[in-house]
Amino acid sequence: MGRNIFRNFITFVSLPLITGILFLQTPFCFSEMNTESTIIGFSEDGSFLAFEIRGYDRERERAFSLIQIVDTIKNDFVKDDFLKEVSGEGYHEKLQLESAQNRREALLWLMRTQIIDGNRGSLVFRNEDGDYCHNAEITVSYPEQESTYLIILTERETVADYCGYQSETELKPKIFTLTAESGNWTAALQEDSVLFRSRKCPYAYSISRVHVYKDKIAVFLDSYTHRGEESGVYKLVVTGVLDPVNRGLKDKERPEEGIWLDSGEIVLKMTADETTYEERTGYSHRKFSVWSYRGERKDEYSLILPEPRYSSLYPYRISSVYSDKERKYAVIEATTRVFAVFDLISYSISEWIEPVRAGDVLGVDGRSGNLVGMHSSDDGRILYFSAVHAGHYSYDLSDLRRPRRMSFQNDVSVNY
Repeated sequence: MGRNIFRNFITFVSLPLITGILFLQTPFCFSEMNTESTIIGFSEDGSFLAFEIRGYDRERERAFSLIQIVDTIKNDFVKDDFLKEVSGEGYHEKLQLESAQNRREALLWLMRTQIIDGNRGSLVFRNEDGDYCHNAEITVSYPEQESTYLIILTERETVADYCGYQSETELKPKIFTLTAESGNWTAALQEDSVLFRSRKCPYAYSISRVHVYKDKIAVFLDSYTHRGEESGVYKLVVTGVLDPVNRGLKDKERPEEGIWLDSGEIVLKMTADETTYEERTGYSHRKFSVWSYRGERKDEYSLILPEPRYSSLYPYRISSVYSDKERKYAVIEATTRVFAVFDLISYSISEWIEPVRAGDVLGVDGRSGNLVGMHSSDDGRILYFSAVHAGHYSYDLSDLRRPRRMSFQNDVSVNY
């Protein structure tokens, strides 16, 4: 069970954790700007989740970027929140820059929790029509089977002294219970007992969308508030663990470890190999494996990655992934200094790219020039990252076989 937490951000963000279930509240949309909530990624096993919410607080006339990292098993926040605000004209453009800076400041904790950029799991439900949604049937598809769950949102009126202004209206303050059911299995993901002041006296809730990765679930809710002539919609997030017996792992040869893409139809993993295993360091080197599951068919592809010119005593790792209908790839780092892009459709790999040039880096210690923070743009066509004591880079991935350097911003203060 997670501990109860209450966090307030200025006047518009509050982040309590109730009855052991993660509960995030932050502004969702106002008349001037719709809030965007984006999952940055899960860790390989789904134990940690990171996401960013961007929005606009009309009352304070400030736009913001908020990044949260969550322990999905303990139902607790991993670290204090990363928050950036901008105001004035052109805040849309300013927010893009502040969001990038916020991502950099969160990078150390993203690395510590082993968040893999782009490892977003599956979007299994979205409320498209915008009406209040209190029941969501989700189907979690696995190559071996499908598991169906019913997510049920139940509202209850409550009494709170600080919501007195609503006492003579039809907009009574409410609390809620959120449950998940599948066959004989039922779990209460969230069960309120009191209404906390930080919720801004909501009068209604609605299921917005649901994400699933392996056996972890994240349910995004909308919370509707009203005070006088002002109204707002806040975003709540509830996380939990799905029924471990009914999660579609019939094929025992199918690796639970590794990164799951497309509901587990593709599994990626760096594996040990007798020709590339370094006994002295204990690292597994250079064997990149892909398992592909299509109906009854299972394919396995393995590639002994070519050695870059640096020492092979350093580990190789998958640092970022991307998947949509047209593009699927994995970014592989080697020796912390070079990277390559593996095309998961054509099963081809680019040459090793060494982005840091002689004049880029300030030589301070052995970490100078190490690559950190690999992440892709929303359309998967640009790769962003930083290098220690050097700065920030972007690469064009329009042609996955030939990544092309786009920009470099010198910043010797990068130090992770």
